[in-house]
Amino acid sequence: MKPYLLFVLIFWSVVGRAQTNADPSTGCTDVVYLKNGSIYRGKILEHAEGGTLVVQTWSGLILHVQEKKVRRVVQRCPGDDESAKKRAAIPRPYDFREHGWYNVSSFSVLAGRTWWDENTIGVSLQNVTGYALNRWIGLGLGLGVEAYSPYVQEFNQVTYPVFVEARGYFQRKNSAPFYAFGGGWGFAGGSTSERWGYNDNWTGGWLLQGKLGYRLGNHFSLYGGLRFQRQNRVWTDTWGASEGTDKILHRRLELGMAVQL
Repeated sequence: MKPYLLFVLIFWSVVGRAQTNADPSTGCTDVVYLKNGSIYRGKILEHAEGGTLVVQTWSGLILHVQEKKVRRVVQRCPGDDESAKKRAAIPRPYDFREHGWYNVSSFSVLAGRTWWDENTIGVSLQNVTGYALNRWIGLGLGLGVEAYSPYVQEFNQVTYPVFVEARGYFQRKNSAPFYAFGGGWGFAGGSTSERWGYNDNWTGGWLLQGKLGYRLGNHFSLYGGLRFQRQNRVWTDTWGASEGTDKILHRRLELGMAVQL
């Protein structure tokens, strides 16, 4: 029998694995990892004097393994996989900064109709720096640059809005819905332009905007909203014989994304 036992011991040391011999009372299995790469699975019967582990394998074989050859010992139980899943399912702690300074940079497309009644898409870049009093309310100052009809150069005047904004978040979660409402003044970028025998003088006007969106994590958000921007176009013909004023109100649907720091 001794040659047979020696053969089995050598075989499992080379192959480096064994089947499970679980403790019937707990269903747990002891896994012994050796420094040479071998692995024994079974039940540790005792830790004998002299630094020796006594391991019973799946076949009932009793092995005496010197402790100095052991890299580590781990116990595997039936509930381990389920426990790992539960730990993975635990959401990360709420860590959105509700109080203090913040900065939000956003990019939007502005869909609507021009003042001469054609469909168009404008673009907007804005940046707001503010201070959050709590999760519900933060107040900030915003600056931006916008083009309401960027593909029609003779009618397009870049607008530079300056506004105040209030923003807040509806839930105490790392991802949460939010609102942002602002108002101010949009300054016209170009004062005069010549178009088809007319001289145009552009001036800015009041601005109102409202957004509802969803913050995804602590920094990125998507939103939609409405934008209203007043502009005035004072025109005269090149002969000076006639003149007039067009009071323009840009009404746009706004869709965008933002990064908050």
